[in-house]
Amino acid sequence: PNYRKQFKVEELRNQEVRDRFAVAVSNKYQALEQLVDDMNIEEHWQQIKNIWKDTCSEVLGEKERKNKDWITTDTLSLIKERKSRKADLNRCKTRGAKAKAHKVYGEANKKVKQNIRRDKIKYIEELAGEAEEAAEKGNMRDLYN
Repeated sequence: PNYRKQFKVEELRNQEVRDRFAVAVSNKYQALEQLVDDMNIEEHWQQIKNIWKDTCSEVLGEKERKNKDWITTDTLSLIKERKSRKADLNRCKTRGAKAKAHKVYGEANKKVKQNIRRDKIKYIEELAGEAEEAAEKGNMRDLYN
């Protein structure tokens, strides 16, 4: 799925970044004001929207998607491999090639699902072990956190 880009708006707490952002937006608005007479309202709205999006991506940058804590690096590499297999599958032109690619993708997908399931179970068992340990010691803070 195509995710909406999220920008690092928390960067705006920094005064220097906030000033750079304000200058960039005002410069782009000034350039837009010169072109406003020729546009209809829809074009004008698109231009304003693009100004904000472009300025955010230039000055603030995009947030990186964070993976779950329990997913191991081996599983992440398998996920990348699965993505490449999916791309190969989508590039196939003939039925025979598509069938082969689908089989390879299916195997990669199966591996990913197995690894994710294994990682999650391992993570939950570790959490349960920590909780038992905290309960034995009578440490309620660690038990409920």
